[in-house]
Amino acid sequence: MSLVVWSLRRLVNYRVLLLIPLLWFAVALFLIGSHNGGSDQPVEDRGDRLLDGSKDDVDDSVLGSIREAIRLDKERVRAELWNADSADKSRLTKKSRYDVASAIDADIRNRMAKLKRKNEQFRQRLADLRKAATETTTAEETTEESTTATAKTTTGTTKTSSVTAKTSKTSTETTPTTTQQVTSKLPTPTGPGELGASVVVNKQLLDQRQLERFERGWKENAFNEYASELISVQRRLQDYRPKDCRNRKYSIEQLPNTSVIMCMHNEAWSVLLRSIHSVLDRAPPALLHEIILVDDFSNRPHLGRPLEDYLAKLGRVRLLRNKKREGLIRSRLVGASVATGQTLTFLDSHIECTDGWLEPLLQRIRDDRRNVAVPHIDVINEDNFGFFHVANERMVVGGFRWNTMSFSWQSMPQRIRQNLSSLAQPVPTPTMAGGLFSIDRSYFDELGRYDEGMEIWGAENLEISFRIWMCGGRIEILPCSIIGHVFRTRSPYSWGEGSGDVLKRNTIRMAEVWMDNFKHIYYRQFNNLLGDYGDVSDRMALRKRLNCHSFRWYLEHVYPEQLRWGNSTRIGVIQSFRLVGGDAWCLDGIRRQGGAEVSLQRCHNKGGNQVWTLSEHGELIRETDCLHYNGRALTLVACQGYGGYGKYQSWRYEDTGDRQIYHPATGQCLTLRHTAAMSQPGLSVESCRERDQSQAWRLPEVLDLSDSSPDLSTDGPARAVLEPLMPNVVE
Repeated sequence: MSLVVWSLRRLVNYRVLLLIPLLWFAVALFLIGSHNGGSDQPVEDRGDRLLDGSKDDVDDSVLGSIREAIRLDKERVRAELWNADSADKSRLTKKSRYDVASAIDADIRNRMAKLKRKNEQFRQRLADLRKAATETTTAEETTEESTTATAKTTTGTTKTSSVTAKTSKTSTETTPTTTQQVTSKLPTPTGPGELGASVVVNKQLLDQRQLERFERGWKENAFNEYASELISVQRRLQDYRPKDCRNRKYSIEQLPNTSVIMCMHNEAWSVLLRSIHSVLDRAPPALLHEIILVDDFSNRPHLGRPLEDYLAKLGRVRLLRNKKREGLIRSRLVGASVATGQTLTFLDSHIECTDGWLEPLLQRIRDDRRNVAVPHIDVINEDNFGFFHVANERMVVGGFRWNTMSFSWQSMPQRIRQNLSSLAQPVPTPTMAGGLFSIDRSYFDELGRYDEGMEIWGAENLEISFRIWMCGGRIEILPCSIIGHVFRTRSPYSWGEGSGDVLKRNTIRMAEVWMDNFKHIYYRQFNNLLGDYGDVSDRMALRKRLNCHSFRWYLEHVYPEQLRWGNSTRIGVIQSFRLVGGDAWCLDGIRRQGGAEVSLQRCHNKGGNQVWTLSEHGELIRETDCLHYNGRALTLVACQGYGGYGKYQSWRYEDTGDRQIYHPATGQCLTLRHTAAMSQPGLSVESCRERDQSQAWRLPEVLDLSDSSPDLSTDGPARAVLEPLMPNVVE
């Protein structure tokens, strides 16, 4: 009996020893979990909370980061303990259970001590942030009063001053004239928007004063200025370049320097400064000759004396002020006229340059002065200022739309993609957006700069794109140069009465000089109502002097994808011979949110939705959609080509006889259908009938797209689109 009792006692003691490490482990998990605040809310959700200098909001965001760090550390400790336990199973027989329990106990105590020290460090950092946030709020209130007082004395000067150049003094100090500059002093790793992160402002957490600032920022800028002000003007960004680009070395002393020309009108303070700082901070000093900031007659107080004082401390920034509103085109010409760098780099005032953005652009120009270098343009979200990178595998190139002759992004054609040996190779692009590019300064002058007859902005990017390619140059997108751009859905600026005709006028000037007979594709979109577009004789003389190719050459060698539209046979309105209610009825196609629709509407002779293209392949095209009939429904869908389902989009038309629009796939004809019960006629496809006005249609005459301005030399000045030119770099 005594032996049994002794055995039970030994067994109990033995099991207690085994429970010691388990008890310690449970205590450790409880203590660590208590630091996590019991919240399973993702750190991204908490980190996106508002940071506006208030104590509570700073607590929410920073504590989110602290809790996430502790959670990750807890998971790491748990994983290490589990792995260590598994790995040590083979050695348990060589050690007593008591030794193992003691070792685990000591390890947990050590880890808990480290966590406690780390928590104290986080608490100290939080205290520093609270103090800085309090200083931010105080500085903001003081600044608003001083800025208002300053504005009264500087606004008049801003409006009446002539175009003058002011060279700033070299200094690296920052004067905290706004909330943003104080915010930029906060510790970088915890700052909102760092590494391109989004800053989501929850309007429900704003008080009345903050909400007014929020709404005013959107109204005046067409982007979320409130979110931008929460981000440092010198925020860090990730390195988005392909690996091949990061490994490249450039011989800085052999590259040309550049004058950066940045034009702005009433730009938001934080966005403007972030644009300037990104250029200064991420360009080699030896290559950045100067920044020329052209103020196009701004009238906001912060762009008066406060801006001059701020720029005076940066160095290498010159401020020019227009004495009246000139627009983007003439403002850029003002900047170019005083620039002294070997190259010109045009940038918008709402951008962010990333690491290594400048060297690839200048290297490409050094390879050939006729190269015009365009960076890979990423998107800075207008709402939260998140930096969104488009992977190089999905890179797009510039194009244009025939119906509006406006710039558009297009998927990279397979003919170009198949010739690229790496993601770092320059990509030829038929057109450029025009806001961001570098060009040799003397070559810019030789090419004729910008058309000074154009007003404000619009079409200048297509005009210079056509001119570069047709007159011997080349435009390329460089994947190794990445710049983010704030794309807005509307323009916040007003130009007064008549501004709506500016874009049309500029585009007609461009078409008259460079598009030859292909201009009529565009003119028929508005029934050839050109209006006054000014004198273009000097630009025509420039084209002759530069010995440029024809526009057909451009389409065949640079942008063959557009020849499908360029070889169209008929462009214009399609009108029924049958009158209904005394009115003429035309084929009308309109794109709505749910898709494109086709119908019959009264002819309005203004072009627009009633302009159609009958291609040589028999497609009836409205913009990028084709009239489609599969035997059941008549619809507008994306054009599908000439094979497969494309047969449902093929039509025939003859000027003589019954003038029917015939559908070969079904053997039927397009028909105007109307009964007494119908308020207006509709469209149908029915059996073809002779001498039936319901099936008779009037189409425009065949468009002559022959070269009206043939090449002026047998060889021509231009080069092959896919000429294998790679940057000269030192590996």
